[in-house]
Amino acid sequence: MISIIIPAFNEAKYIENTLSTLKECIGNYENVEVIVVNNGSQDGTLECVEKFSWVRIVDLPSAVTVAEARNIGVLHSFGAYIAFIDADILVSEEWWESLLNYSNCYVNQLMISGYKVSVSKFPSWIELNWFSCFKKTSSTYINSGNLVCSRKVFELIGGFNSELRTGEDVDFCNRARLKDIRVDPDESFKVYHEGYPKKLRSFFMREKWHGIGDLQSVANFLGSKVALASFTIVMLTILSLASLFLGSFELCLIFLGLVIVINIYSLLKRFKIISLRQFCICFFLNYIYFVARVASIFDLFSAISRKR
Repeated sequence: MISIIIPAFNEAKYIENTLSTLKECIGNYENVEVIVVNNGSQDGTLECVEKFSWVRIVDLPSAVTVAEARNIGVLHSFGAYIAFIDADILVSEEWWESLLNYSNCYVNQLMISGYKVSVSKFPSWIELNWFSCFKKTSSTYINSGNLVCSRKVFELIGGFNSELRTGEDVDFCNRARLKDIRVDPDESFKVYHEGYPKKLRSFFMREKWHGIGDLQSVANFLGSKVALASFTIVMLTILSLASLFLGSFELCLIFLGLVIVINIYSLLKRFKIISLRQFCICFFLNYIYFVARVASIFDLFSAISRKR
């Protein structure tokens, strides 16, 4: 048995297309179950999923972290192999064949697989100039929106850390390696992410949310190059503006120059730049990315205040 777990929080816009595409790939294969964990949605997600009689639904009355939603999905599943995809993911025939191959060929191996998600089949300018331009896939973790493992591996690791609002996939893979479980990305697990932001505001909000993971502990912050670079760039920007306000134009230019140098270094390190136009767009988006990551501190403070 293969279990496909799909957490869904307010995904009415995407979930029907996700499930329809999944069914096209699965066909009449019987030894598989698809479980949607409706994570306290209030936009009609549940009603959308109920149209698919072959899907099992776990309906949560209120939202929990996506990590906990995935764990709950596993608790309600029966498969020896578990595939996690997000509710805005479109799987491919290649993905399904790879999943079958994984369940047939890696019976006794302790391994996590999957692959980074590809941009939408109809990408926006942000997707074309940001998400599709990264030089390489991380070999240290696999995004939980397209992650595959056996139940044995999942239980050995202890599942996802349900306390984490984001970054649960990084934590999951880190704990896996501590138990000598291999993290092995496989590009044949091809999926398309239809939920990537297509507008600048949604891009900012997405990165602000992701930045929370780096701020959940001092160790996370100090161990994150992105967090350190983000706070450095924002502080240099503030110092540049303060110097300009105080009339010290030389200092202003120095701080501004450092911002530009760090931003360009980050671009060349992470992205495949193929034109001057793309470079300029990436430079702009990279700066917004750094600012959004710092802005996540306000979301963190807000969450702490609510708990109190």
